[in-house]
Amino acid sequence: MVPTNTVFERMLSLLGADTATVGTVDAPTNCQVMLIKSTFVPGPTTRLADLDEADFDGYAQVACAGAPKPQSNDPSNGDSILTLTPSTGGFTWETTGLTNLPQTIFGYAVIGHGPEIVGSALITPTVTLNGINQSITVATPTFHQPQGTIN
Repeated sequence: MVPTNTVFERMLSLLGADTATVGTVDAPTNCQVMLIKSTFVPGPTTRLADLDEADFDGYAQVACAGAPKPQSNDPSNGDSILTLTPSTGGFTWETTGLTNLPQTIFGYAVIGHGPEIVGSALITPTVTLNGINQSITVATPTFHQPQGTIN
């Protein structure tokens, strides 16, 4: 059986409202976005222990805004989308010192409750930070479910 778009939309809507996975309206317990400073392959079996978190001066995980996170559809192809938004200031990090620089950032991961990885992505091209007041901004993390497939 091939699932319909209704199934994909419902799955992402449930994830977006799931206070046990991606967040609540209480910011300290929301999902977090972390930067990864070593090579990795994003995938369904990626675990927190597999990742090497950034550790430059000024770095800290960035919280996602509270739930619910609305599900939407891509108008160009009908794919189901769930976008995680930052609580404040965007998904941007800035160096404030020289500790552990230079440091190359290969990607990011979203950490849910547990903690557990709920998604990850590569940054292309990678970004190398090598001085004070350098910043990196990642695209807003988005779960994207192609129409007619379960990944």
